[in-house]
Amino acid sequence: MTTTDWTRSLLAALDAAAADSDYGRQRFGDMSDELSAKLTARLAHEEADRLPLIGACLTPAQWQHFAQVHGERNLPGVPRYMPWLLAEASRRTLDGVLGKFPPHLLAAYRQQWAPADAALQIWTAVGESAS
Repeated sequence: MTTTDWTRSLLAALDAAAADSDYGRQRFGDMSDELSAKLTARLAHEEADRLPLIGACLTPAQWQHFAQVHGERNLPGVPRYMPWLLAEASRRTLDGVLGKFPPHLLAAYRQQWAPADAALQIWTAVGESAS
């Protein structure tokens, strides 16, 4: 099973557990622990093994090209991704990240992306209001 497959499988199971008002709480903790452990191990592997290899093999121009292409490819998901990424960031981190945004993206984040993300109420339990 690939990383993408087990990630999707665990996320689907977490969504199902979150929607199951009878038995979901019994499964949710273990599944979220498993997802966290697997993602942490995967990221540790990426940082320890792959980033040094990339640094040794790519020229700065190639790395810049990768960053540009990757950024363009992910641009359509930024309105959903950035609010999720920054949802629990400290004020210092939030100010640091948002301070790098150009004015039009900062306005979009504050006026559209963050409010739209907050309105999703993805993890609000049944019968519980989002705060």
